[in-house]
Amino acid sequence: MVLFVRLGGSLLLGAYALAPLQAGQPTTPTITDCGHKVGPWDTSIYTGFSLSQGTVDSLNLNAGVRSIGTWTDREVLLFADYLYAETNSTSDADVFRAGAQYNWLFSERAYVGLRTNFLSDAIADVDYRLSLNPTLGYTLYKNDRAKLSVEADPGYTWEKQSGISRDFLNLRAAERFEWAFENGAKFYQTLEYLPEVEDFGSYLIAAEAGLEVPLSAKLKLRLAARDTYDSTPAAGRDSNDLTLLTGLSYALADAAPVKCKACRWEAADKPAPKPEQNVWLTTGSIGYTMITGNADAALLTLGLDTVKYTDADEIRLGALGAYGEADGARNNQMARAKAQYNRVLKGPFYAGLSTDFLHDDVADLSYRITPSALLGAYLIKTETTKLAVEAGPAYTFEKQGGEEANYFSVLVRQRFDTVLNARTKVFQSAAALFNVENGDDYILTGEIGTDVKLVGNFNLRVSLQDIYDPLPAAGAEENELRLISGISINF
Repeated sequence: MVLFVRLGGSLLLGAYALAPLQAGQPTTPTITDCGHKVGPWDTSIYTGFSLSQGTVDSLNLNAGVRSIGTWTDREVLLFADYLYAETNSTSDADVFRAGAQYNWLFSERAYVGLRTNFLSDAIADVDYRLSLNPTLGYTLYKNDRAKLSVEADPGYTWEKQSGISRDFLNLRAAERFEWAFENGAKFYQTLEYLPEVEDFGSYLIAAEAGLEVPLSAKLKLRLAARDTYDSTPAAGRDSNDLTLLTGLSYALADAAPVKCKACRWEAADKPAPKPEQNVWLTTGSIGYTMITGNADAALLTLGLDTVKYTDADEIRLGALGAYGEADGARNNQMARAKAQYNRVLKGPFYAGLSTDFLHDDVADLSYRITPSALLGAYLIKTETTKLAVEAGPAYTFEKQGGEEANYFSVLVRQRFDTVLNARTKVFQSAAALFNVENGDDYILTGEIGTDVKLVGNFNLRVSLQDIYDPLPAAGAEENELRLISGISINF
C-alpha cells in the first residue's frame, strides 16, 4: 500500500484547551506520562512520502510543523502543512494550510483568544481563504486521560474561489475531544461548523479523527481521516472531500527518560531477540490510501509472509496483492506469490526448490510462473543476520501483451535480513531471471524494506520495490518502481 502521509496538523480545526493553570504561577516545564518535555514550547514536524513510477506514475507528499507554547495563564498554537498528490502528472491533491491561535485562560476551564486560519486548495479552486476570529472557549470535561472542549465565536473571512474575490461575516462553532491510552497512544477528534451570517445555506464543515502511536519518546506513527464539506463549491467541483492519511511525526523538544508504564516501548539499543526454531513465523500486512471528492484515488495492498527454520531445512512462503484506482480508472492491479524449500547441506550450503508467480495488469502481464532448482550458500548466518546467494536452472511460463511464451531460464538471487534490535528489522533481496534462448530478454527485481515495532504484535512496514523488464508489453514502461507502506502484524 502506498503510504499517503499526513497527520494531525489540524490543531485549529477544533477547540483545544490545556490542563487547568492558575494565573500568576511561574512558568515551569512539565514532563508528560511518556517522559516528554512539553513546556514552554512543544514542537513537532511530520512528513510522509509515497511513490510509484513506470507504466503508471503516482506521487504523494506531505509535510508540516506544529508548535504549542504553554504558560501558566496563556497558550499559543501554531501549525502549517502541505499535501500534494498526483497520478500520471494529473494532480489529485494540492492543499496548503496554516494557522495560529492565542488563548488567555481566565479560569480553570474558560478562556478567550484570537485565531486565524489560511487555506489554499488548487483542486477545489480556492486561491485563498483567510479567516480571523476572536474566540470564547470552555472545557466541558477533563481528567488524567480525557478532555472535551468547545469554542464559539464570530469572525470575518476573505476568499478567492473560481476567480471571484469576496469577504463576509461568519460564525464558528467547534469541538475537540482527546483520549490517552495506557500504552502512550492518543486518539483525537475535531469538528468545526462555519456558516455565513447573511446566508446560512452557505457554510463549511470540517472534521478530523486520528490516532497517534508512540514508536519512541520522540517518534510517533499518526493515522488520520479528514473530511471537508463546502455547501457552495466552485463550479464543476464536488462539495465533499475525504482523505485518509498516514505518517510519522517527530518531536523537536528534548525527551526525558521514560520510566512509567504509560510508555512501554522497548529501548532501541536492547539486544536483538533470537529467532525461534521449528515454528512458523508469519507476518500479515495491510495498507490503504484514499482520497474522495474533487479527485478520487484509492490504493489497497494485502500481504502475507511466513518462514520456518529447523536445523535441517527452511521453508519460505509469501504473497502480495495491490489494487488501485484514480478517478475511476484502474492504475494498479498486481498479485505476487512465492514458495521455496531449502535443504541444509554440509557447511553453509543448501539445495532448494522454488516457484515464483507474478500478475501485473497495468504492465499487461497476465502471468509469469517460474519453477526453479537452486544451489545456495549462506555468506553470513548468525542468530540475527542472514545473507544468502543462490542460483540454478529454471523454466518460465508467461503471457504478456496477449502472447504466450515458455522458455528455459537461469535464476540468480540474493537475500539479506537482519534484526537490528528489539524494535527494528531490515530485509533486502535482489534477483535476475535470464532467458537462455535470448540474451536480451531478462527480468531484474529488487526490494529493500524495514519493519519497526509499534505496540504488541503491530509493526510499521515500509518497502521499496523495483522491477526492470527491457522487453515490456506494448504501452508499458521498462521500469516499475513502488514505495509501499502499511501496518504489519506478527502471528
